[in-house]
Amino acid sequence: ITTNNHSLVNTSNNSKGTNSKNNEKGRRNAKDKDSKSSPSSQQQPQELKVLNFCNFDFLGLQTSNTLRKASTEALNKYGCGSCGPRGFYGTIDTHLQLEDAISKFTKTDNAIMYSDGASTCSSTVAAFAKRGDLLVVDEGVYEPLSTGVFLSRANVHWFRHNDMEDLERVLKELQATDKK
Repeated sequence: ITTNNHSLVNTSNNSKGTNSKNNEKGRRNAKDKDSKSSPSSQQQPQELKVLNFCNFDFLGLQTSNTLRKASTEALNKYGCGSCGPRGFYGTIDTHLQLEDAISKFTKTDNAIMYSDGASTCSSTVAAFAKRGDLLVVDEGVYEPLSTGVFLSRANVHWFRHNDMEDLERVLKELQATDKK
C-alpha cells in the first residue's frame, strides 16, 4: 500500500486472505502511478514496517519456524488436552520454569501462575483471608473475587457498590462494635 509517499510493508510472513504476489503487484502499480504524475511526486516511496491488524496473527507468529518447532516438541513431550490447569493435570516442569522466570523478572522470592484471572482472584482471596478475618467488600465486586470472599469463610461486611457513604456507615458500625 502506498500512501503519502510511504510504502507500507506487512511484517507478518503470511496473512490470511492476502496474496503476496498481488501485494507486490499493488506496490509496483502504486509506484508506477506516482512516477506518471507530477514531478514533485517523483520521490522514491519510503518503506515503513507495520503490524498487520487485519487478521489475528498480528506479529506473524503463525509462520514462525521457531514456534512451530517448540510447539511440536511440547506436544511430543506433554501430549495434548482440552485444558492445562495444575489442579487437573498436576505441576509440570514448564510451570516451575515460568514461575522462576517471573520471580526473577519481578525481583521477588517466588511467583505463582494461574491458568486464568478468575481462578487467580478466587484462590488468592481465600489463601490470604481465613475464618475469623474481617473483610469489607463492595457489593459490585468482580464475581470471582466474590467467590474468593465466600470461600475464605471470613467475616464479611458488604457495602453498596461505589457508595462511599455506605462504606463509611459500615466502617463506623465496625468501629463501634470493636470498642465494645
